[in-house]
Amino acid sequence: MNGQQAQNGNGMLVIAVLIIGALIWHYQSQKNGSQPPLPNPAPGVIPEPATFRSHVAPIQSAAISTEDGKRLAAFYMGLADLVEGDRSGKIDSLTMLQTMNSDSGVLYFQSTPTFQTHSHIRNAVDDVLAAGVGAVRNTDGKFPRVPITETNRRTLAEAIRAIAWACQR
Repeated sequence: MNGQQAQNGNGMLVIAVLIIGALIWHYQSQKNGSQPPLPNPAPGVIPEPATFRSHVAPIQSAAISTEDGKRLAAFYMGLADLVEGDRSGKIDSLTMLQTMNSDSGVLYFQSTPTFQTHSHIRNAVDDVLAAGVGAVRNTDGKFPRVPITETNRRTLAEAIRAIAWACQR
């Protein structure tokens, strides 16, 4: 197995663990008939971001209810913590993070009104994630494969926290 295959295998492992966790949660919530808990029980007031404010403007201006905003903000605060704490580099590229965000978001929110109501912010979230690693969409509308490194990991976590801030507004 070469290095690229091992790296892809690690990435798939991260995605698999997130999907399995979401499936377990989904099964338990269906069994209990409950709504999903907030990932961070009481994230409190998320401070206004020093950077990325203009990037999150489309999210901030979206019509998001207070309850949905709390759920989305907590989800993104958890994602920011996950990205920032990934010292081993399991989340190794913008593409992987965007896929992980999309897949885990679907699994986490699929049985809530949040899922149907706020799918329109997906492109704005992808744009902010890309800005966190200094990328923009190509002319074909897709993003380049940009690695997540020790250098840009903290900035990316700040971008994700800005998404959380925008959701709670």
